[in-house]
Amino acid sequence: NEEALAPHRPAAILFANSANPDYSINIEPVLRKKVRGLLAHTSQMGGRTEKDVLAMWRTRARARQAESGEQGDPAFLEHFRLQSFRR
Repeated sequence: NEEALAPHRPAAILFANSANPDYSINIEPVLRKKVRGLLAHTSQMGGRTEKDVLAMWRTRARARQAESGEQGDPAFLEHFRLQSFRR
């Protein structure tokens, strides 16, 4: 290694799109930024607007909340499979 840097050794990795997620993150603080990033892929978004995509996220969050019996405002969650590494 020319820069004399040590290899990066993460304590954990989050795997998206897992069949058995066991870790959730509330993305509400960055939801608009995420939606705008998705909308930048115009050929894949089928003419959807920011308003459309935010409505979809709200609908999913409310459905998950109703299914789980949670109270209060629904969280905007993304789900992952967590793999931790021993040190």
